[in-house]
Amino acid sequence: MQSDFCVRAPALAALKRGHKSTLVHDAHATYDDEFSAAEESARVAGELSAAGVKLIGSEEVVFA
Repeated sequence: MQSDFCVRAPALAALKRGHKSTLVHDAHATYDDEFSAAEESARVAGELSAAGVKLIGSEEVVFA
């Protein structure tokens, strides 16, 4: 999923509506643009974390 659109918007919308939001920080990416894809993905993850989104790594995901 594209970090700067498909990830950011729903994560922030969930918080705005009072829900908890968790992002698997190493499971999204984007395209090179003004910044490299890696820089943009990291920037978005940092922005979301600062807004209150919980960040976890893919190794922490548990499928029930």
